[in-house]
Amino acid sequence: EDHFRIALDLARREGLGSKTPGIQNNLGLVRYAQGRYEEAVQLYRSAWEEEVKAGDVQSAAQSLGNIASVYLSWSRFPESEQAYRQALDSFQKAGDVPNVVNTRLNLGILYTSWARYAEARTALEQGLEEARRLGLRQSEAYGLASLGRVHYATGQYDLAEQAYLGALRIDTDLDLRLNVISVTLGLGTVYQAWGRTDLALQSYRGARSDAEELGIPGLDRHEAEGD
Repeated sequence: EDHFRIALDLARREGLGSKTPGIQNNLGLVRYAQGRYEEAVQLYRSAWEEEVKAGDVQSAAQSLGNIASVYLSWSRFPESEQAYRQALDSFQKAGDVPNVVNTRLNLGILYTSWARYAEARTALEQGLEEARRLGLRQSEAYGLASLGRVHYATGQYDLAEQAYLGALRIDTDLDLRLNVISVTLGLGTVYQAWGRTDLALQSYRGARSDAEELGIPGLDRHEAEGD
């Protein structure tokens, strides 16, 4: 935080206007991680305004995506939807296809959190179709895991299992170990709700073992819940 603030002051003092949006976005990320959502939005919005003035459509779209993510974590769903929709339109105008795909998937996550499951499913399936067509495997895994959450929330445990297993295969192939842990925990939650206790425990213990290997604490409660 201190270093980004010093860098921002220096950029402004030296008239390095092209540097300030990037620094504001980095400082916004710090505020976001600290749970200081209002300050994070202000920083991201300031960066967006400067990028719009400079005609940097792609960077402005990324700042809008940052704003949308904060609003999502803040449970301010209408504002998040508006920002994601603006970002999607900007990425489309900029011809940034990978970010178009990821923004569609993020809209699916938003609608899932908002309990608008039909819209979530539509957004995620559209994003997944594009990710597969373009060979964006990490985005495909992200979309599958997100779709697994939708199916879990709507009680379609067989479809949730299928989606999570698909995400797990890709994340394992790409050696995305944190994602593997997250997806494995998601599978455990599905199996637990499905009454398949042995598979739930196997998933929780596997996730805990991987987390311990990476030095990530705090997964013991999942096994306890499974028991």
